[in-house]
Amino acid sequence: MDLYKLMGGKKDAVYFAITLVFFKLKRTFISFRYQEVTLERQHVMKRYFPGVVSPKSMPAQSTKKRLHLKVMEICQAKRLIGSVLNTVNRDLTESALYSPRQRQLLRELLRILSKHNVVVPKHTTLQSLVSQVWNQEQKRVLSLYLRHTTKEQRKTTLTLLDKTEEEAVIVTMKEDLRSFKTHDLWEEIKKHAHLKSIFNMAKDVLERLDLPQTTCQYYASLVHYYDRSRMKRIKPQKVGLYLLCYAFIRYPIVNDILIDAFKKRILETQNKATDYIDGQRLKHLEKIEEKHKQISAMMIMIDQSRASSISKKKMYQYVPEEEWQEAALSLVDEKFDKQRLFWKYIDHLEDSIKLGIRALFLALDFTIRQNDSLKTVVAYMKIHLEAKTWTTAPFPPEVIDWIEKKTLYI
Repeated sequence: MDLYKLMGGKKDAVYFAITLVFFKLKRTFISFRYQEVTLERQHVMKRYFPGVVSPKSMPAQSTKKRLHLKVMEICQAKRLIGSVLNTVNRDLTESALYSPRQRQLLRELLRILSKHNVVVPKHTTLQSLVSQVWNQEQKRVLSLYLRHTTKEQRKTTLTLLDKTEEEAVIVTMKEDLRSFKTHDLWEEIKKHAHLKSIFNMAKDVLERLDLPQTTCQYYASLVHYYDRSRMKRIKPQKVGLYLLCYAFIRYPIVNDILIDAFKKRILETQNKATDYIDGQRLKHLEKIEEKHKQISAMMIMIDQSRASSISKKKMYQYVPEEEWQEAALSLVDEKFDKQRLFWKYIDHLEDSIKLGIRALFLALDFTIRQNDSLKTVVAYMKIHLEAKTWTTAPFPPEVIDWIEKKTLYI
């Protein structure tokens, strides 16, 4: 009954109790009629006003406002006005850089309101505040994009929207490598080269813009979401920023795909060379075994012959003259030169290596850590393969040392 006196009567007290419960749950004032909150009203009456008949009419509008202020006083809540609005707006502006989606920014606004114990305003107020901050952030980022890029750089970025005789460039960029066949690899290398020029520019520009990774990924995702015709209708500076972020995100993926292709081609070449060596080893053993049989038969013939001398012609019947040196060496040295045969087979694959492995090697960006020798070898080979001077340029000592230690895993 103290609540009756405090609120000014049963009607006000019941409304106040229900409003307080809703406010603690939602941090905002919810407009309701008693017919819509029957269960909640029954609970409040049973717990706080046992034996009292529930009121059927709502308090007057002016009374509701007075009761709302009382709820805010009890919960120590603040309205979104004056200095409170400035504080919330400042915090939301700082968060806008990390919340490029308006829906994401709205969630951030609700978090900020809760942090400062501010009453959540109407939906229109929330929408207006989010739209204002989001638009300001878009203008700021685009302004920085224009400031830190040249006209030529922006033109280069927009080449991703060009259309070739076959299809639009951006459509090709979105497609993943179909297979590791040579023709498909060439197409992926072309894509890699186009993205690389924009990626190198993007690294510098995006660092100046100080865009978080998540924001950059969001702008890049818009390129996947919009088709080419839609992007052509967007303002050039805005779509240019999206494409710049897209190249920044997409290029490392394409590079990784090509690294996988490079590793696969290397492994295939090694496996083919190993299979060739195994086959040659069997032939080598069969050949030695055959020579030993020929020499054995010849020696038995000599031992069983009663003649004082045996002609070379007769001995050549067992081991042909041109094979004598090889047969003699097989008696004392049965060494099988795997290294020589490996490189012999690699020379046999020269054209295939030029078309596939070499093209991939020159296109790829390698990141080599904690291996200075390998880094030196890769840099040396890239320089001289691109300049076509690798056949005449002398190997530095560190390159020779690395090659001698790494014999291609055979």
